[in-house]
Amino acid sequence: MKLNIEKQNFYEALNFVTRGTTARSSVGTVRLDATSEQIIHMISTDADTTTIIDIQAEVYEPGSCVLPGRIITDIIKSLPSNQVSMRLDDGVMDITSLRSSFSVRVLDISPIAELPELTDKAYSVDLESFSIALKQILPSVSSDESRPILTGILLESYSNKLIMVSTDSYRLAIKDVYLSDTISDKYTIILPAKPLNELQRFISSNQIYSKSNQENNLDVSVYIGDSFCQIVIGNVQLRTRFIEGRYPAYERLIPDEYISKIIVDKDSLIQSLRRVRLLVRDETTPVKVYAENNKMILTVSNQDIGSAVEDIDVEYNDQPIDIAFNPQFLQIGSEILIGSTVELSISSISKPSVLQSADDDSFKYLLMPIKTVK
Repeated sequence: MKLNIEKQNFYEALNFVTRGTTARSSVGTVRLDATSEQIIHMISTDADTTTIIDIQAEVYEPGSCVLPGRIITDIIKSLPSNQVSMRLDDGVMDITSLRSSFSVRVLDISPIAELPELTDKAYSVDLESFSIALKQILPSVSSDESRPILTGILLESYSNKLIMVSTDSYRLAIKDVYLSDTISDKYTIILPAKPLNELQRFISSNQIYSKSNQENNLDVSVYIGDSFCQIVIGNVQLRTRFIEGRYPAYERLIPDEYISKIIVDKDSLIQSLRRVRLLVRDETTPVKVYAENNKMILTVSNQDIGSAVEDIDVEYNDQPIDIAFNPQFLQIGSEILIGSTVELSISSISKPSVLQSADDDSFKYLLMPIKTVK
C-alpha cells in the first residue's frame, strides 16, 4: 500500500468516521482500502454504528490495513504540510509530510465487521433541506443517558413529508422536511443523535461529492431495515441501529392557542441575550422577559455579581406580559431560526412558548418557561 493524499481532506474524513462511532474509546479503529481507482475506502464501526466514506488519493500501490482511529487522526491533523505520503511495509504504516515522519503499527484486519447493506430505498431528501433540519433539530437532543429515547431523533415519514423531532424535556424542536418523491409507506424510527451530529459536521465541511461527478442537487437517500437505518449521501454512508422504545407524544405539547405574540428582530434579540448572559453563572439563572407597548425588556439578576438589562423595540400591543426562560435555550432557539425575525408566541406563563420565523413555517421550537420568585 502506497499513496499520496491531501491532509485536510484526509483529516476531515478520519474525523467523521472515527468520531461517529468511537468518541468514548481510545481503541477505536479505522480500516483503509486503497484501490487502483484512486480511491481510499474508509470504514469505522462499533456495535451500533458504521460510518463509511470514499475519498480521492494518488494510489501507487493498492492495499488494505486497519489503524488506531484516534491516533491516526491526531497524527494527520498535526502534520506541517497539506501533502501527506503513506506507505505500508511489513505491518507498519509510514507517514511523512515535509520533515515530519511517523511509523504506526497496523492492527488485525479481521475485527472490522460493518452492518449489512440495505438495497431497498425508503425515501430521498434534498441535501440542503436535510442539513438545515439537522442544524435545527440537534441542539434540543438530550444528553441524559438514563433516558436513551431522548438522546435520539424521531423521524416520521409519510406521503411527501418527513417530520423530525427532538426534546430534552425542557424544549422541543419539530421540523417538517419535504421528500423528493411521494411514498406509500409510513416509517417511524428513532436514530441516535451522535452519529447524525457527526454527519452534519461533515456535510458542513463540504467534503461530500457525487460519485457520478454531478456536484449539484445531491440527495440524501434513506434505507430502512428491521433494526437499523442506512443514510447515503454521495461518497458517504452512515449505518446505525434504531433506538428501541416509544417516543413521547410530542403533539400534545404544541399549544392550541396563544395569549400573546412578540415579533422581534432576530439579530437584536441574539445580541441582547449574549450580553445579559455574561452575568449567568449557572443553569438556574433565568432571563426575565417583559413586553409592553412595542418594547421588550430582558433582565438577568445575579446576587453575587449584579444585574443586566436590555431594552429592545418589538411589535407588541397586547396586555403586558412577564415571563422567564433559560437564557441559553432562548438564544439557541433564536439562532437556529431561518429569517430575520423571531416570533415568540406565549400560551401561558406555565406552558410551552413557541419560537418560529415568519419566513419559515416548517420549524417550531417549544420552550418551557421558568418559574421565578417575585
